[in-house]
Amino acid sequence: VFSFEPFPETFEKLKRNIELNELLNIQTYQVALGAARGTAELIVVMPDNSGRNKIQAEAQGLGLAVSVWSLDDFCQTQGIPHVDLIKLDVEGYEMEVLKGAQRTIIHNKPKILIEIGDENLKAQGTTPADVITMLIDFGYKVTDSNTGEFIDTSRNFANCHFDAWCYV
Repeated sequence: VFSFEPFPETFEKLKRNIELNELLNIQTYQVALGAARGTAELIVVMPDNSGRNKIQAEAQGLGLAVSVWSLDDFCQTQGIPHVDLIKLDVEGYEMEVLKGAQRTIIHNKPKILIEIGDENLKAQGTTPADVITMLIDFGYKVTDSNTGEFIDTSRNFANCHFDAWCYV
């Protein structure tokens, strides 16, 4: 298991939880995933809820500079031969992560659990329909993880927020 968390305080909590639970099969990386290697600005939205932190689409100098890797580059440089599952909950940055994982997704066809949130995606300049279209174009069936309902781009995504389970 490879886990990525760019925010220093949350990264330390992640490592501590792994240690406390004696989970020996998890490797942690203090980076964000995105479309390409570089840096990005991480905004602390709510100081008491680091789960709401998000990558700012256009840097404004108000956040923390964090390293960004693409999943494709990570897998190549680390010699990861196969990926079975990708879980994405990146507060609207999902499309960028998918762009940086295209080679991995096409080659491995991993199951994908992904958060779809209209407000967060729009803040990043994309939409739920864009994300769903990309997943369908990769050959995935997309379902609501709670209801099992199949999702396509004809759905009304206004103000939506749900997790999607995607599989080939």
